[in-house]
Amino acid sequence: MNTGNKVGEKIRYFRKKLNLTQEQLAKNSGLSRNAIYNYENGRRSPDIETLNKIAAALDTNVYNLIDNDTTLTSKLIKLFEKTICKNSRDAKNTLELICELVDIDEEVINKALENEEDISESYLTSMIDIIFKDSPGAFQKFYKENKKFIFSRYDIVTERCSELNIKYLNYLNYLTALNTESPSKHISNLYQKAKNNTLTGEDIKDIEDYKQLELMNNSDAFGGLQNYTDKDYAAFKTFKELLKQLDYSDDDVKNYSDDIFPKIKVQIEKEILYLKNKDTPQHE
Repeated sequence: MNTGNKVGEKIRYFRKKLNLTQEQLAKNSGLSRNAIYNYENGRRSPDIETLNKIAAALDTNVYNLIDNDTTLTSKLIKLFEKTICKNSRDAKNTLELICELVDIDEEVINKALENEEDISESYLTSMIDIIFKDSPGAFQKFYKENKKFIFSRYDIVTERCSELNIKYLNYLNYLTALNTESPSKHISNLYQKAKNNTLTGEDIKDIEDYKQLELMNNSDAFGGLQNYTDKDYAAFKTFKELLKQLDYSDDDVKNYSDDIFPKIKVQIEKEILYLKNKDTPQHE
């Protein structure tokens, strides 16, 4: 691995951050003090297995020690750590989580990193899709910063990133119009997050809910929602959660909730009106 002295500088940085001596780091990582000295001073370059030992002793991830931004693989691993691994409740480290979610062998990634090569574009696009689903804003920011790099080296990845970029811009355009036509605190917050590339996967679910409500408004069937409010939005989310608690599948909730909700809403209004009239004394 042609890591150069910057890897050594990072090892030294994390070691001093923990107030460890070279002897202590050597002991904690199962290496010799001389090896740590040589790595920190750029006299030798550690392989992936050794870096894993050092990273564990420094209470960090191996990819924080790698100074390799020459491949999309290394760039995406670092982005994966900032997004998926940060948001995951699973205690697995970055590499384990990537291997599980992307269905790739750990040795394939290790070999690519060691030789400063990329894994296949199919694996790279899988990583990108997972990142976009979890943190679309982080993907968008990454794409803007690395667009030229991606376009100059990758075909399949370029095509997929372009598709996701358009998808993100559609979200932004939708929120821009929504914030103008039906402003509210929540919508304004989503709009600002979209502009600042900080939208999360949960935010996208909220946007899709607004889209479903808008479709209901545009339909005359069952009365529609007639200019939905934030209360309608909150009720719609609660209604979908209720369907889940009643053991309806995610597909059922997704495919049918926007059709059922307005019917339920109208029916409840009718029932309440009926009960109010029933309980009201009639005067002859």
